[in-house]
Amino acid sequence: MPLISPMRLMSLVSPQPKPTEQLAETPFDDAQADLILRSSDEVPVHFCVFGNILSLASQTFADMFRIPQKPHDGVQVVPLSACSTTLDIALRHIYPVRKTPPPKADTLHYAGVLAEFARKYQVEVLDQFVIGYLTDSLEHDPVGVYAIAVAYGYNDIGQNAARSCLNLTFSDLRSPYLQYTTGEHISELFRYHVACGEAASALASSDRSWLSPLTNDLVLKTCNSCSVIDCINPISPRSGGHGFHNYDSEDNDMGLLLTTRQNFRPTVCVDLLASFHPHSCTSPKSGSDYSGSICTGDL
Repeated sequence: MPLISPMRLMSLVSPQPKPTEQLAETPFDDAQADLILRSSDEVPVHFCVFGNILSLASQTFADMFRIPQKPHDGVQVVPLSACSTTLDIALRHIYPVRKTPPPKADTLHYAGVLAEFARKYQVEVLDQFVIGYLTDSLEHDPVGVYAIAVAYGYNDIGQNAARSCLNLTFSDLRSPYLQYTTGEHISELFRYHVACGEAASALASSDRSWLSPLTNDLVLKTCNSCSVIDCINPISPRSGGHGFHNYDSEDNDMGLLLTTRQNFRPTVCVDLLASFHPHSCTSPKSGSDYSGSICTGDL
């Protein structure tokens, strides 16, 4: 049996050199592409794309592609500050051919990634996807939706999310996506939640004679937590435990609840206040001096 030469043996046991670049997955591995986007990863990933598609989606890209860059195998290479994961997500939403949309559990993550990419590179076409993902996540994580929405200027969704947060107790106002927004916006959400709780409490302990026309079909029930009489429609299919019923203008059963709690979920009282005053937490009945941006629309 012939012996293996020392040089051959060293070549077998020596570590192989790390790749200097990688090629992105389909459809961004097209050999016919006329442009390469280079990611910022330690081992850069090359996304082979058609420049005219991205130029139509973003004037920023159109301007970047006019700047001469060092070619790779005869194709212009444009280095970007985005990592390969971000590029893959964003390009699949810009490109005419995309994979199946992400599962519901990932929608808020996608919203944050796309919102940042859209702002950095001025890709307005991504707004429709961000809005859709934020809306889909509103019930699952209103705090996270609020954080992303106000950080990137989707103010209407931010206001809706802040209102949905009233379904949560104060201690539950948390989300891994709070990292997207500023301390000022987080503080604003906390102040709004507290002010609405104060409004609900003030309404529950005030003179309710003005409510009498609405209570024909209601029964009175004493709250087990605070001995304040609640008004609740017992036949409402949406009423839950502890007498809670999240009333909105689309309800046909006029299920209402007026109460005060040590641990507020003040949606119901606040919704009712809103029908008598444009800003529930600044209603004369609330005793609150809150005048923050969530109510004024200046997020």
